[in-house]
Order: sequence, then structure tokens, then C-alpha cells
Amino acid sequence: MKQPSQDPTALATLPADPDQVNVPQWVLVNLTHPSALFKKVELDLNSIHKTAAGGVTVWSRDTYIDEQVVSTTETYRIGETRYRFDCARKLFNIDYVHTREGDGALVRSRPTAIATRRTDNPIPPRSLISAEADLACSYAEKL
Repeated sequence: MKQPSQDPTALATLPADPDQVNVPQWVLVNLTHPSALFKKVELDLNSIHKTAAGGVTVWSRDTYIDEQVVSTTETYRIGETRYRFDCARKLFNIDYVHTREGDGALVRSRPTAIATRRTDNPIPPRSLISAEADLACSYAEKL
């Protein structure tokens, strides 16, 4: 099996959104509870956009401690998710998901099914996603 690149600068400049023109600004999400699952969780501040409905979209990158096994032919170390947050109502949805190898090579890229995106989900308090939403929403207020 191919060993992942240990060059942190390679991932630091890799945007989750292939159409993004600005260099990503990945910042660590402050996790209030230690995680045995993630090595680090980051948001790309340059991917934050306000929506017409008063929410925000943002890309998140989760680097797992252990390789994640989807099947005998598909594994990944990094998950990237494009979230839609309704900051006022504390709701979220997922638009897009990428999985990557540890060196950043794309494993899979897929949009969330439209039927799944029709209903927003409540953001659980004191959760990883609440920490991501808090950071994205507070940053979006400054835009």
C-alpha cells in the first residue's frame, strides 16, 4: 500500500472546492471534548459564503487518526464536507462530501442526494458540528 505524504504544506494549499479561486485558509476547530476519532478538524475560512436565506456554506476537513474503511476496495484518511448552516435557527445540511487519502489524493467525490437535502437537521449542542457551525457563523458575521 502506498505511504501517504507527510508534507503538511501540500494539504494546507489544497481547497476542498475545486472551483475555489482563493488559496484555502484552513483553521483548526477548537474541539471542546477530546476525540479518539480525529487527528484534527479544520474549516476553510476562504470557502465561507453567505446564502440568500441568511445562512452560510463552508467546507470542513476531518483528518482521521485511523484509516476509514468503506469496503475492501475503498479506504480514506480525510473527509471533506460542504455544510450549509442556518445560524439563526441552529440547523445544518450537507451538500457535498469528498474522501481523500492521507496525501490528499481524491478517493471519491459525491453530492448529497437532493431528497436528503430537503430537510435540515438540528445542530446538536456540544458536538463537533456545533463547534464547526459556531466558528463558521461567527466568521461569516465579519464578512
